[in-house]
Amino acid sequence: MEMRMVDSFGEIDSRLSAINQSMKVVSDIVEENLGIERIWASRREWEDDAIDGLEVWKQRVCQAKTVAVVSNTFYSRWFNDETFIRNFFEGISRGKVARILVYDPESGVLTIRQSDERESKVKEVRESQMKNEIRITLERISEGIERLSEDAKRNLEIRLNNQFYQLAQIIQADDRILVSLYLSGRTGSPSPTLQIKGPSRYYSTYSEQVETLWKHNHELTKGQLKKIYALKKRTPQ
Repeated sequence: MEMRMVDSFGEIDSRLSAINQSMKVVSDIVEENLGIERIWASRREWEDDAIDGLEVWKQRVCQAKTVAVVSNTFYSRWFNDETFIRNFFEGISRGKVARILVYDPESGVLTIRQSDERESKVKEVRESQMKNEIRITLERISEGIERLSEDAKRNLEIRLNNQFYQLAQIIQADDRILVSLYLSGRTGSPSPTLQIKGPSRYYSTYSEQVETLWKHNHELTKGQLKKIYALKKRTPQ
């Protein structure tokens, strides 16, 4: 009888500890106002989420009034999607303000990131692929800008990162931020992914990170984008 009581007390204590730990987690998220709305174990799981996944985020980016993007290439699942491209530039023409930062394809930091993605069986293929993705993204941006009015062209800014190793893909659409954390030695698919709602501490943290990366890297001018567009038109597809 006494042994059963000891066992029962131990079980109760264990359950109370688990409840206290759960309450502490909730307290961290709510009372500390971290702003975490959703957490996915990987980017691939986020992509398939019907409520806040990739297709929903494409709509958010296209419909938001202000957008900021920090990405390796912003190509896969974004600027390789013709529907997204069309809706994105329609938003720009309506007054959406957007900033996009991708790696400078000729920078040393991209070379580091390329060599860090060791999942590819052929390293040279992976390196060529990332540069090519950035090239296509910039071509499609330049093509979209050419169709905008002069006023609307001022709503979109592009910068190339040749200063910092990017530790996450960050996509900010109005009061929400999507953060996909990069893992060394892996491609982006296994990366843990967070959805953050503002105003909150994490929203401020990642907004400041976007600003830091933005202000320390150089703008791709409209003249340079025009040259990219002209070269694309001359190059056989």
